[in-house]
Amino acid sequence: MASSVPLLLCLQTVAILCSGVLQQVDGTTDDAVAMKIAFSQESHHLIVQKKSHVLLNCSVTAPPDSGKLRFEWYKGRTQLNVKNFRPWIRLYQNGSLYIRRAKPQHEGIYRCFVRNNIGRVIVRNVRLELASMAKNFSIQPLPRDGYVGGVARFECSINTVPPPIFTWQKDSQSLPQEENK
Repeated sequence: MASSVPLLLCLQTVAILCSGVLQQVDGTTDDAVAMKIAFSQESHHLIVQKKSHVLLNCSVTAPPDSGKLRFEWYKGRTQLNVKNFRPWIRLYQNGSLYIRRAKPQHEGIYRCFVRNNIGRVIVRNVRLELASMAKNFSIQPLPRDGYVGGVARFECSINTVPPPIFTWQKDSQSLPQEENK
């Protein structure tokens, strides 16, 4: 039986105009510096199918007088040198990171930073996971005897990313979904 795994995207968006304490190019901080970069800081949890193509956006806008924008992507604490990963990973001029044919080694936390002549700020965090499903149930439903009008409890569990949605059937008819039972 073929199964499909849906693409799941959960996001939380907070609009920010960056000003205040910034890390400057020389590593110092200054409360009076305004970087003049407007962006939307988003934390995403992105689940994709293995071998699918992934585009992680890092969108910012800045006035022309704030200097050239330079984008940096990190996986964990390691800065990605996209020249070493071609053709699997590409950095586009708009800051987007493209991952071709996602593999298990691509899973992790990605962070996008933008830098100009005033300083650097983190724009986006993305947790990338590959969809997966265990080959066997960790708890298999077992036959139960019961009394007419009584209660029979069945358990079922399987390890999946994203979490599974179970559908129970009796006599080839779907039973109503009750979240608390």
